[in-house]
Amino acid sequence: MKAEGRLRPRSGAVGRRVFPPSAPRLSVSWKSRERRGGPGGKLPASSGMQENRDPSALERTPADRCPRRGWKHPLFFGTALLILASDLGTKAMAFEFLEEHGIRGLGGLEYRVWPGVFHLARVENYGTIWGLFQDGTLPLTILRILMVAALMGFAWKSPPSAKLRLTALGFVLGGALGNLYDNLFWNGGAFQGGGAVRDFLDFYIPLPWRDQAYHYPTFNLADSSILVGAVLLFLAFSREERRDRHRKKSEVLGGGGR
Repeated sequence: MKAEGRLRPRSGAVGRRVFPPSAPRLSVSWKSRERRGGPGGKLPASSGMQENRDPSALERTPADRCPRRGWKHPLFFGTALLILASDLGTKAMAFEFLEEHGIRGLGGLEYRVWPGVFHLARVENYGTIWGLFQDGTLPLTILRILMVAALMGFAWKSPPSAKLRLTALGFVLGGALGNLYDNLFWNGGAFQGGGAVRDFLDFYIPLPWRDQAYHYPTFNLADSSILVGAVLLFLAFSREERRDRHRKKSEVLGGGGR
């Protein structure tokens, strides 16, 4: 009969292909490797599915894959809180000390720690650094609020691995918050006619080409931290840029060797 060469499906095996007992059976693991690109399990170069050999991908940590966590890093908020506490504390102690021990000078109360070089001075600055914009306390207050928000956003987008950048942002944020505190709460705040920033560090720098020493504008710890943070931020960006260039160069050289 013609039906002798055909195989009858067993009961319960309808719809499945049944091999005769003599047919070789393929192992699932071998077939899966074949499907992925050959007996060795390696993908052919023409398949467009080559393994990711990007060295930068291997160097990435789980923290780098979730970059929006930099503002939680202790180096960021810890530095900012330390600068803020130090700035407010030194302002309060310096003003209280000058009220008790200061002498009346041309610019107000002062105390000569190192006569002719370093003095403590009680100065209320209604402007910004170096005494600029003395009539712009309210606009400067609003600008500082926006600056604080921008710094928080920048830190939020920074990866936790960028430690130098986060430290620099912490310096800048702490200084900005210290001066913003004075704008909002000192003598009623900027919205009630007050809001001057308290300055007390007064330096006189002797220069050989001047008859009198150069009087550097009176400042506070917050101003210093903003300056230090700006320098550190520049160094952080420079280092990150060099690292990116080195990584791209490594990728190009590695890609050429394949």
